[in-house]
Amino acid sequence: MGAFRAQQTMNMANQQMQMQMQMQLSRNWLKSAGSGDDYEVTFKDSSKKKITSFMYTDTVLHKNFIVLVDKKFAKSDSLHRNRKIYPGETLSITYLSGFNGESNLNGAPVDSCWRFRVITGQLTVYGKYPDGYEEEFPASAIIAIQLKNAPEVTYSETTLGQLIANDPKAVQQFNKKKYYKAIMKFNYDAEK
Repeated sequence: MGAFRAQQTMNMANQQMQMQMQMQLSRNWLKSAGSGDDYEVTFKDSSKKKITSFMYTDTVLHKNFIVLVDKKFAKSDSLHRNRKIYPGETLSITYLSGFNGESNLNGAPVDSCWRFRVITGQLTVYGKYPDGYEEEFPASAIIAIQLKNAPEVTYSETTLGQLIANDPKAVQQFNKKKYYKAIMKFNYDAEK
């Protein structure tokens, strides 16, 4: 029981650290405006704009945003020069920096963020961010999961466990809280 509590405490500490880092990045978004990843945004009026920005989280509205830097305005006029773009203002967003061998990754706006397909296979995973998924990823970044052609379901650890229950090796990884490895193992075994 002590080992279980220690693991839970470690998981909670990791999640809190990731949240604090995201909040710190979001708090200082003006300092890094104009740097980050490349996106092509299609606005609701069908106009398109290429934007270089990090993906930030507005801690008051609980929504993701990117920053459009309008160089027509002076750097001292930060109110007009740096404009926050929220998902509700867009039809789509395309991540141009590449991911998992794909040259572009499309995102669709949902209420608080853009939804990117970050893992494709028998079990497809949709996340809030287009990149950063390697050996471990925060469960808080996952929005939905989808098995084969079934409808998407809201992500939870319980749902993930149920969907991969038929693959013992994937379940082993899942029990170790290695969700990325569990999903990849499940997809690999499904392709055989």
